[in-house]
Amino acid sequence: MVNPAIARNVVGIIGNVISFGLFFSPAPTFYGIVKKKSVEEFKPDPYIATVLNCAFWVFYGMPFVHPNSILVLSINSVGLVFEFFYLTIYYMYANNKGRKKVLIFLLIELIFFAAVALVTMLALHGTKKRSLVVGILSDIFNVMMYVSPLTVMAKVIKTKSVKYMPFWLSVANFLNGLCWTTYALIHPFDLFVLVNSNFTSHLVVLLLFLFPVNHPKWVEKLYKTKNPLSFISVSNLTHEKRIVFLFPSLHFSVFSALLSKMVSASVARNIIGIIGNVISFGLFFSPAPTFYKIIKQKSVEEFKPDPYIATVLNCAFWVLYGMPFVHPNSLLVVTINSVGLVIEFVYLAIFLIYATNKGRKKVSILLLSEAIFFATIILITMLALHGSKRRSLIVGIVCDVFNVMMYVSPLTIIAKVIKTKSVKYMPFWLSLANFLNGVCWTTYALIHPFDIYVLISNSIGVVSGLVQLILYASYCWRGENNDDNTTEVQLSQRPRDLEA
Repeated sequence: MVNPAIARNVVGIIGNVISFGLFFSPAPTFYGIVKKKSVEEFKPDPYIATVLNCAFWVFYGMPFVHPNSILVLSINSVGLVFEFFYLTIYYMYANNKGRKKVLIFLLIELIFFAAVALVTMLALHGTKKRSLVVGILSDIFNVMMYVSPLTVMAKVIKTKSVKYMPFWLSVANFLNGLCWTTYALIHPFDLFVLVNSNFTSHLVVLLLFLFPVNHPKWVEKLYKTKNPLSFISVSNLTHEKRIVFLFPSLHFSVFSALLSKMVSASVARNIIGIIGNVISFGLFFSPAPTFYKIIKQKSVEEFKPDPYIATVLNCAFWVLYGMPFVHPNSLLVVTINSVGLVIEFVYLAIFLIYATNKGRKKVSILLLSEAIFFATIILITMLALHGSKRRSLIVGIVCDVFNVMMYVSPLTIIAKVIKTKSVKYMPFWLSLANFLNGVCWTTYALIHPFDIYVLISNSIGVVSGLVQLILYASYCWRGENNDDNTTEVQLSQRPRDLEA
């Protein structure tokens, strides 16, 4: 079992690496300035603002302001050095007016920062009050710094062109925000880092969706597309409403964070788990139109039941994992996987009714094999292992192994998308729903009591879903991206990260 402190440090180190890359990203621009020995029309304003922002986060991470924040302190110290280095290069090649402007702004920032530092240290006693004031100021300056991306977003929507918005920089910003959001949620909980990182990730998700939405072929394609999840339809939404429509479900991480401050961690965890149950139910229900088609045609044709047979065993193991005598406090894991088990059996029952004798025999043999294997694991778990710690270790590992095995299917789809440069094999809405589901259950796993097995399973789902969304953004306008024949793809890309 991984200690939450170790998990937090690992996530924070990853966040440091990504943030370092973002701080380093303007280097080619300044190399160009050095090479040309001229700043031309370059404006140093964002770098001056970032100096103050980094300075406040360095101050926030000090032990006498907010303890246990060494990784916040380290990356912002590095960022501060980078920003000063960039401004030094600018100062060397700028004209007198430009130099004067930089010096005046830096002097104002220094005076303001010194004043805040003095007030904090002399007037406020205790880390709780200090972290509150400095944390609020840090978040305010972060929000102010996002005025620039908002103007870019307005320009993208107005011009319907993404040439003003670097795609990979948006991706890096999103991953950075997601990483620091995770860091903030792991004990000890950090509200101010969470607000900052969540604002980043939500804003950049919007940027990432603006990227494909404002490509002409994507717009044409989107207006012809209906969500494969039957309870969501976007065909009648306006262009602007579609963008807004994507985001309410993304705010659950901020919601959970605020809940954990206002109510107990267990209540916040339960609310997030219920949201996860709703999303997961939608994913389990998503193949329903396919089985309705089978009933209507009274034939399974070339339909393959393999993903549903695999999901039966997967759900069964997660139901076992969530039992009080295996892993206590996992009722919401039990509920959604019990529902999933019932839905999968209904799908297989429909298949058995309309399949050939050969198909029926295959399903029956595989289900019998699964039943024997599952019964064997139950007997070993209950008779040979004593105590929930050992039982949850074995069953949790088995659950995660089966989950990883079920991720082979999306990997083959991803390979096919890259090879063909076409997303017709990868339904967008199903990829989005899987990603949101993974994020939701990852958040659930991180809230006390920490659950490493749910975390492993769903963090893989987050990565898989994110990769699919990035690929969709990259290839959605290339080639013939016809979605007319995506039924089998949807079936093979069944939700693997529902199980908690």
